[in-house]
Amino acid sequence: MQRLANALSAKIEDGNIRAAIRIVCSEDKPAQKTDSVYAQLVDKHPAPLSDRGSIPDPQPTVAVEMTKEEVIREVRSFSARISRRP
Repeated sequence: MQRLANALSAKIEDGNIRAAIRIVCSEDKPAQKTDSVYAQLVDKHPAPLSDRGSIPDPQPTVAVEMTKEEVIREVRSFSARISRRP
């Protein structure tokens, strides 16, 4: 019950009332912990192929240094138009 309350609070704090209502009205339940459900999940999400290669190392990045004045100048250059999230 606490998880439900936390999820609702988070959606309401984000201003997403539709999502909060969807959570309250949902009849979805967690899947049962059975061998049958596990087998269905494995069928739906098979293990990756062993020959797929490795993930490359991320490229090194360089930190950007800016003065307070530069930050203020850049922020003031932003458009005054404010867009609302859906």
